[in-house]
Amino acid sequence: MTCAWPRVVDALAAAAAGACTVPVSNGDMLDQDAHQVFMELGIASGDEGRAGRLDTAHHDLGQSSPPRGESGRIEGTIVAQSGDIDLGAVQAAAFGALDALTAAVRANPSLGLDGVLWVEVAAADVFRGRSPDGAFCELRLTITYEALT
Repeated sequence: MTCAWPRVVDALAAAAAGACTVPVSNGDMLDQDAHQVFMELGIASGDEGRAGRLDTAHHDLGQSSPPRGESGRIEGTIVAQSGDIDLGAVQAAAFGALDALTAAVRANPSLGLDGVLWVEVAAADVFRGRSPDGAFCELRLTITYEALT
C-alpha cells in the first residue's frame, strides 16, 4: 500500500461534496465568485500551494513485513463572502459548511478507506471582517488522520 494522503484527500473531498450544499474543490477553487460560499480541501489559503503534511514511522504488528504508521494533516479553507456588511450571515454560512463536513467525517471516520484508522476535523482558524466590498468569514481548516500503509 502506498501513502494514504492522496486517497484521504480525495475521499474527504468526495464526502464533503456529498454532505455540503456549497461548492467543494479538491485543490484550488478556480471559479471563485465574489458573493458565494465555497470549500477548498487539500490546499492552504494564501500559502502558495501548501496542502498538508504526512509523517511515517515503523509500526510493529508482529508480521514479517510490518506496515508503516502514517500520520497526516490536510489543509483546507471554507470561505463565505457577500456584497453587504451582514457579518452574521457569512459567519453562519461558513460554520454551516463546517458542521456538514464534520458530520460527514464523524459518520464515517475512516472515509471507507482500507488502512485508514480515522480522520477528523481537528481545528479551524477563524478570520472574519467587513470592508467596503462586504463581509467575509474564512475558516482555515486542519484535518488530521492516522493510517497503516
